[in-house]
Amino acid sequence: MVYLFFGEDYFSKDVYLEKVKRQFFSKDVEIFNYDIFYAPELKLPQLQESLKRLPQKAKKRIVLIRQADSLREEIKSYISSYIKDVFPSCLLILDFREFDYRDKFIKTVYKYVKVFHFHSKEILDTFKLSQEIDRRRIKIAFKILHNLLLKGIEAEMILGGLRYCWQNSYLDSEEKKRRLFLLLDTDLNIKMGRLNPYLALEKLLFNLCCF
Repeated sequence: MVYLFFGEDYFSKDVYLEKVKRQFFSKDVEIFNYDIFYAPELKLPQLQESLKRLPQKAKKRIVLIRQADSLREEIKSYISSYIKDVFPSCLLILDFREFDYRDKFIKTVYKYVKVFHFHSKEILDTFKLSQEIDRRRIKIAFKILHNLLLKGIEAEMILGGLRYCWQNSYLDSEEKKRRLFLLLDTDLNIKMGRLNPYLALEKLLFNLCCF
């Protein structure tokens, strides 16, 4: 199994990557089942050894190659052969910044892999949502939230986008702590089935804008 990640929305890539990891192994055994490499420094024997390793108390191992736009030619050649007979115990993820179907390597592997495109629009929208929360303009915040949900953006992505905005903001420590606590509480309410995602997110906005 091989995935190709394309795009500059690295935050969304990381959110989705965490979902994939939890499909195959728990956090406590991640160290044994997850390898991350950076293409400019990656040597072929390293990759071969990593792909051949067996999972430890997990369904599969994950091998991630960041900056795959800079893969060495010998590694591209190896992957072009590998994808035709992959090791079933391992998921290889190639993380590219740009997608160019004219590229010889992309054309070679495309029909054998699962492709994911990550754009920054969702993060920009959650940034706008965060701004309206800062201004306590609840009606506009609800409107942005409803538009995100109508476009099929999952609650987890919305919560992750808000978390990213606030962790990298100039909020004072108490307000940042309050908001992150409310995010965590909303996430738990959704995952444990206490509230459906729509109501949980509306409750979050109400608490953020009105208290």
